[in-house]
Amino acid sequence: MHAPIDVERMVEPVRNGNYAGRPGYDPDFLDVTVPMPTPNRPDELSLLENGSYLIDYYHFSLAMNKSRRLAQFTMANVDTNPARLKPEPGRDYSRRALNGFRSGNDRERWFTDPRIPATHQLPDRFFTKDRAAFDKGHIVRRNAVVWGDSYQEVQNANGDTFHVTNCSPQVKDFNRSSEGGLWGKRENVIFKQAKT
Repeated sequence: MHAPIDVERMVEPVRNGNYAGRPGYDPDFLDVTVPMPTPNRPDELSLLENGSYLIDYYHFSLAMNKSRRLAQFTMANVDTNPARLKPEPGRDYSRRALNGFRSGNDRERWFTDPRIPATHQLPDRFFTKDRAAFDKGHIVRRNAVVWGDSYQEVQNANGDTFHVTNCSPQVKDFNRSSEGGLWGKRENVIFKQAKT
């Protein structure tokens, strides 16, 4: 009798399927107001049904350039307070647990945002059809916005970062700090500075 083979599965991370009420970026999060940028060419941006170009997620917002199918800009609220990174002691806050993975071979499948046309977003297959060419890079860094007042909020924030609206094609060796990538190293330095 052979042991079952654990096959790699592409799994969409756990997220809140009800998009109403996403808090988005808070310009008054700090002691000083930091407003969202005002686009010079709003006609280039994808619009929600309410006519807004701002797409809100948990702790960040962005605007999508509809022809480039990439984010025009993003704004995020970063909180490194340990009590907000792990608000419910005893829960598993690892990336795997927050994603809802059941197997050591599960991998994140990025997904489109249903609030804007799919034609305004680069699909996951753009990145997966040739892994040698592009790496999937979070524009808003995942662990920068994965905080909250409850486990559910932390999990929802984690899931929101895997929308393809928050993804940019990057060169793997430049992107990943684990492989000596300069971009990843830069992100690590900035995140450490946020703790002070």
